[in-house]
Formats: sequence, structure tokens, C-alpha cells
Amino acid sequence: MLLPLDFSTSLPLACLLLAIPIFTTTYPTYNSSLKWFRLCLGVPTFLVAWRAAFPPALPNWLPPPAGYSQVFTFGFYGMARVLDVCLVGFWESPKDVSRWIARAKKQDDQEDRNMAFVAVPLPTTLVGRLAYTIDNISSSRGSSIFAECSWDWAPRSIREYRLSSRSEYVIDRTKALLRAVIVMDISEHILHGCHWDLMISNPVSSLPVTEQIWTTLALGTFVYAGVDLPYIISGLFWVGLCGSPPSSCPPLFSNKNPYTSHSLAEFWSLNWHTTFRRSFDRVSVPIVWAFQRLLGQHLSKPMLNFLRSFIIFGVSAILHIGIAYGIPFSPHANRRIV
Repeated sequence: MLLPLDFSTSLPLACLLLAIPIFTTTYPTYNSSLKWFRLCLGVPTFLVAWRAAFPPALPNWLPPPAGYSQVFTFGFYGMARVLDVCLVGFWESPKDVSRWIARAKKQDDQEDRNMAFVAVPLPTTLVGRLAYTIDNISSSRGSSIFAECSWDWAPRSIREYRLSSRSEYVIDRTKALLRAVIVMDISEHILHGCHWDLMISNPVSSLPVTEQIWTTLALGTFVYAGVDLPYIISGLFWVGLCGSPPSSCPPLFSNKNPYTSHSLAEFWSLNWHTTFRRSFDRVSVPIVWAFQRLLGQHLSKPMLNFLRSFIIFGVSAILHIGIAYGIPFSPHANRRIV
């Protein structure tokens, strides 16, 4: 079953509508009036993105059509970006608008440790504003399509990613591609070697404990390589074939082996991918604010951090549930998957 036409066209329309409020952020002089415009435009933009992620026919899809997971991911991300730009941005001052930062060096110009970053002024020309809008709407991790640039909210691993040449990048990513394919092939072979008894209600936990552990490890490595693979391929395409700067396509994982993290906090904050971290963090801002208003008091910093983390993980959980819903499956013999 293919995606309905109106479902497929919701995403381009949402991107077009979202580009308008992002474009207006390059006019800080008129921020007091434009922020109301962005807030009003955010309502239909959010509804269009919602329609892409949760189409009206969704309850009748079992299994869902091919490609639903991908469209749901972009639609859900679009809703988060609308809240980021139109709602959270409503309370921000013009100086808080996302800006480019350019990579610069000290006068000695010797080593990477002397690397510094300088803020780039907002563009003032039509072409510059269009470039700002396209780069902003297409960046989820903080990297930029322009060489030696990134966004001011990008994590350190994105800002400081640097390879000496395009050929070095292609060689490094080609090695990563081969590793990912080999890991996925071995993991898939292990997973297909498991015999699931679908006639019982708990086919997974019925396996011996050692086989459960082995299967979990294989599944974890398969997911790790499977998530990384599209980024590797897209990086090779844009940098190797289209001539984009290597800094525009940094690796998805700053650490080549995120599972070597010493703690859960290190795993999530440093070594796992940062694809949606910025957007989900911004989504938590109005929810935390509303929660404090309901309580009628300001929460302590530890409580605020806990509430913010809880909201971010909750939003992330909804995203992963939607992605899992769109994965093709064989209905269980004894249960209906809703």
C-alpha cells in the first residue's frame, strides 16, 4: 500500500510554511510585530505537519503503508520546529535568534586547539536571507551547508568537526560504510537464526536467557549501524559527488563506539546522536513554563532539569513509537497489534 497523495504533499507544504517564519527572523528591527505574525502562521503550519505525522486514515492502516515511518519522522520533527520557531521564539529577543558562527583561528594559526568561533551577522540581502532560511530549516544537528560554518546552538562535536581534505573525508566515510554493512549483515544473520514461537503470547522472553542477551546485543548493533548508514551514504553523496564541504556532513556519532560510555548521562549527552536534541529541548520550554504557572511558583534548578529531561524523553518516546508503528510486521497469532 502506497502513501495517499494528500498525505505525501503535506510535508512539502509544511516545509514551505515553516520557511516563512524562519525567513522573518532575519528582520530583527521589526521583531515586535513579526513575532505575532510568526505565532499566527504557526497554527496552520503545525496543523499541516500534524496531518503528515498523524493522517486521518491512520487508525485504519494495519499494517501502515510503506514509507510511513519516514514521513512520520519528518512530520513529527516539523511540529517540533514549528513550536521552536513560532512559539518559543515569541518570548525571545532578537539577539536570541539562531546565528551562524564561523570557524576562525588566532594569529599564530598553528594548531586546531587555537581554533575559535566568531558570530556571523544576520544577512541583510534577499539572497542571504534565503540561504539562511534554507540552511536553518535543513539543519537538525547544527551543521551548515557552508564551509567552516555551523549554527551557534550546535554541540561541540559538530562545531569542531574537521578533516583536512575532501578525499580524507571520502576515505573515512567509505571505511565507515563498509563497517556498517558488515555489522548489519552479521547482526541480521544472528537475528534470523533465532526461532520465534509465535503461537505463544511471549515469544521473546520464552527464549533462554543467554539467547535473549545475545539477541539483544545483535539487535543493538544492528540499530546502531542502521541509524548511521543513511548519514554515511548522504555524506558520501553530498561531499564526494556534489562537492559540499566536509564540515557540512559530520558523522552521526561523535564517538565511533557510543556503547563504551561510562554512564547513561555520558551516553545520551555526548555519544549518541544529536539529530532531534535541539528541537525536543526547545519543545520542553513552553511545557516547563506552563507547569510553573500552574503551580504558581518557580521550581528549583534540579527540579527544572528533571522536568525538562522527563519531557524530552517523553517526546522522544512518542517519536520512536510512531517509527516502530510504521515498521512492517507479521501480526501475532494470539494478539492484535494496535
